[in-house]
Amino acid sequence: MNRNYFIAALLTALPVLAQEERTIKWGDFETSGSATVGYRFTSVSGRKEKFQELFNLQSGPRMLDFDFSGRAKEGTTPFADSFHFSASGLGGDPYPGGQLTVHKSKVYDLRVGYRQTYYYFDRNDGAVLPSNLPALTSNHNWGTVRRFGNVNLLLHATNRLKFRLEYGRNSRDGMSFSTRTLDYFGSPSSWGAFLRDSPYYIEAPLRDTMNRFAGGVDYTLREWNFHYTLAYQSFDQSMNWNNLISPQYSINVNSATSMKEPLTSTSWSESRNLKSPSSEFMYNGKLNDRVSLRGTILYFRYRGPSTLDAGFAGTARTTGTNVAPYTLSQNSRAQLTEPNLVVDQGASIRLTNWWNFHADYRYNRFTETADAVVHSVFNTTLFDGDVRE
Repeated sequence: MNRNYFIAALLTALPVLAQEERTIKWGDFETSGSATVGYRFTSVSGRKEKFQELFNLQSGPRMLDFDFSGRAKEGTTPFADSFHFSASGLGGDPYPGGQLTVHKSKVYDLRVGYRQTYYYFDRNDGAVLPSNLPALTSNHNWGTVRRFGNVNLLLHATNRLKFRLEYGRNSRDGMSFSTRTLDYFGSPSSWGAFLRDSPYYIEAPLRDTMNRFAGGVDYTLREWNFHYTLAYQSFDQSMNWNNLISPQYSINVNSATSMKEPLTSTSWSESRNLKSPSSEFMYNGKLNDRVSLRGTILYFRYRGPSTLDAGFAGTARTTGTNVAPYTLSQNSRAQLTEPNLVVDQGASIRLTNWWNFHADYRYNRFTETADAVVHSVFNTTLFDGDVRE
């Protein structure tokens, strides 16, 4: 069996089409900038999935770097004293990003940022399986994109007092391939033999999104700094998975019984929608020339609904080596509560000019409670129940 995991040859050429930095007068700003653009030619021999996992630098036009900034004399412009914008990896690379900063002395600081990461993993290598399944190993594979965006505005009320407004967004989406067993609420112990013997290969689109809105205050008093942030966060997650083909057999090719248990259809849809206020307090300062203190208190309380709807149809074992058709549907509705409290306290003591003693303590209390109502129908057998975890 040929398992060519590594890149035999990689040729990447990036001719620079434009790269220039100039200083131009723009109103009261003296601006300068540079840009690097080109075209990537990539030739890969060997296993292309390994190349995507390690590099994923594909052919095509790219803006590799972009930088643009301006500065004015303090007090000459009403809205800003300086700005700076930078970006890299634009046009198809797996890790693009950019950031904009705008500054007005003693008035405000604004930062806007974006970055993206692309993850790819595939170790399926042609293992011998039933002819109606793709070749795979026990390693699962996926191709997902995670995106991060943020906006931060710092307002200078006085030299000691500042206010913050913040927004952040974190998302993930893509496709995952995995294996699942067909468990259900109220299943008898006899169903366990089928579960252990029959994992099925499935495709599962993923989607996660988190949003955070926050406001805060910073205050400085002599040698002490205090920071408080009040925020509201939301988290949405959904996953749906299905069989790849029909009929589909277990990946357990060594079981003669599993080879008589085709899966006709599956549908699985689950989601969570959690929201939480959050409170964050941090401080640091000096008691005297030798002793300094620092501390943090964080509190979150996520709450929200969780749903599940699923249905399976196929053939499964009954007694001995006998098999019979089955249909199954199930659902659950749950209310989740996830409070989290973190308290940090630290101290540093300067014993000599070359010897310092540090001590830190952390208390973390996290609980998760789920109240769910579950329901299933296996052929004509009904099950209803309440679950509390």
